Amino acid sequence: MKIIPFYTALQKADRTIIDNEITEEEFEDLLIDFMEMDKSKKTPIEQQRELLKNKISFIAVALFYLEEHSFDEDIANALGNYDIKITNDYFFQDMKIAEQKLSKLQKKYKLLNESKPKKLESKEKSDIYDILTSMSASLELHLNFESMTVKEFISWNKVLDSKISQLKSIKDGRK
Repeated sequence: MKIIPFYTALQKADRTIIDNEITEEEFEDLLIDFMEMDKSKKTPIEQQRELLKNKISFIAVALFYLEEHSFDEDIANALGNYDIKITNDYFFQDMKIAEQKLSKLQKKYKLLNESKPKKLESKEKSDIYDILTSMSASLELHLNFESMTVKEFISWNKVLDSKISQLKSIKDGRK
């Protein structure tokens, strides 16, 4: 997944921009990685947090009901809308997989809640090209933005954080 369409989808709170390039699970994994690297604890749009909270609540209640009452076709179909498959034939295996997905969603939600809201409308480095240009200049490297993946961006950001830490320690050593 390239960083520019990924970041654009986050900024516009429109995951459909990248639907044909990445699955929901891959998107969630990248989003968790992306948010964990953000030392300033800023999150994508507040609306995404509320949608995720509702999704988790529904899934948790549905799974609890299924655990107490066994298989129910209507609830299984409703969970299918959230990419969770529960079948009568593989009920226990499906429930285990569903609980793992729920756990992953809860982790994502926890990260969102620990974050401070980010005003993406502000001009202060909210444009992906501004961020990438600053990163490139700070690293004193020419980075190819158009082909950069999210994983590469995260790696370069770690390199930049390391460089900043080194510069701070050098500066603190001079005092």
